[in-house]
Amino acid sequence: MGAGRQALSTGGLHHVEVWVPDLAAAKRSWGWLLGEPGWTPYRDWPAGCSWRHGPTYLVVEEPPALTGRTHYRRAPGLNHLAFHAGPPHAVDRLVAAVGAP
Repeated sequence: MGAGRQALSTGGLHHVEVWVPDLAAAKRSWGWLLGEPGWTPYRDWPAGCSWRHGPTYLVVEEPPALTGRTHYRRAPGLNHLAFHAGPPHAVDRLVAAVGAP
């Protein structure tokens, strides 16, 4: 463990990394949405960026090793991430802002 880092309890989620085919689009869509429940920009580099909420962070990255350009949520792998977004009226506001059906 590096200097200045605190030991956290075992089993807590440290980070999630999502590989994306279009980093600029991911920054636009994830950035505002993560900001709503209090995630803050953490790090930024040419191939990716991250947001932090407490000790946990979320990375979106367009790495050179990416082998495909499309995601299919019914394929094996990560299906979705679910965040606590507050009471029902707060979730309804987010859904309206996204324009989801």
